[in-house]
Order: sequence, then C-alpha cells, then structure tokens
Amino acid sequence: MSYSFMEMRSEIMDTAEKVPQLAMERSLLEDLPEIRLPEGFSIRSFQNGWDKEWEAIIGAAFQTTISFHDTIALCKQYKPANVLFICDGETPVGTATAWCRDDLPEGTGYLHMVGVLPGYGGKGLGLAISLAVLHNLKQSGYTKVFLHTDDFRLPAIKQYLRLGFKPVYNSEGAAERWQAVRNILHKTDDFR
Repeated sequence: MSYSFMEMRSEIMDTAEKVPQLAMERSLLEDLPEIRLPEGFSIRSFQNGWDKEWEAIIGAAFQTTISFHDTIALCKQYKPANVLFICDGETPVGTATAWCRDDLPEGTGYLHMVGVLPGYGGKGLGLAISLAVLHNLKQSGYTKVFLHTDDFRLPAIKQYLRLGFKPVYNSEGAAERWQAVRNILHKTDDFR
C-alpha cells in the first residue's frame, strides 16, 4: 500500500504538541559525495537583491512570512558567500545557509533554512543544496554539522538521512518522536 507524505504529515500534525524541533548531526565531512544537479541548474551564493527571492523560497517552503533581513542579514554570523541558492537558469528556486551558532561545540557548523519552491520538488534539489552547504562548511574547517527540523518535514528528514545525518536525542521525548518518524517513513514504498 502506498502511503503519501501528505498523509504522513497529517498523521504527525494531528498528534503533535508544542515540542522542540528534532535535531540531527553529521560527522566526518571528508566523505561527502559530489553534488549532482539536473541539467540547467547551478549553485550560486547570495547576490544583491536576492533577499526577496530568499523570502519567496523560504516563505513557500515553510508556509509563513520570514524576513531575510531579520533572520539572516542582521546576524553576526551572516556572510553572503554562505547563503547558497540553487538556480534554474538565472532564477533562484532553492536555498540553504551554512551557519555557525554559539551554542554548538567548536568545529560544528549548522545547516540552516533549507527550502525549495514547491514546483521544483522531486528533482533532488533539496538534497543538492544541503550537500552544497556541507561542502561549504567543510571548506571553512568544520568537522561536524548540526540541524533542526520538524517531525512533519518527512521529505526533508529523508534527505538528511540520505546525506548521513543521524538523529540526536537531546530533548525529552526525542527517542519516541524519532521512532514515530521512522515508523512512518518505513510505511512508504520508496523508503531506503
């Protein structure tokens, strides 16, 4: 029986309470695979004026309004070269940011604000832009990468697992929540 991601999201959302986001970590950045993009796509760093493109991508991906200026540009960690975009020709259609956080151990970077426009799903672009951030962090000297995600972001979790991220059990109930995510992912015909 096929079990759609929308059905899975609905199942998780119906039982979700206000809980901390799930955490994941990836070590050993020296074994990163090459980035593979469909023909016509490229990866670029932030260009002047792309704040509106970032807001459109992240807004669509997270179904909310988020300000680039407030969320990224005003932060001391902000470097335009670390805000990456995947472009279809000249048009930005996905983004992710290589970030650092003061609350993480030394040598640990952060995969931040990953999103792809809905019309571009199923092309592996989320995986590609996340992998580009991992390469960026590796080149900057980081040896580990940490991220946060929501239980219902199952396609993203699936991609993070494919990229070698492992669940982190750092909050009350995290083990049970991760088990619920695993159970739902195992219901899909294409889970690997």
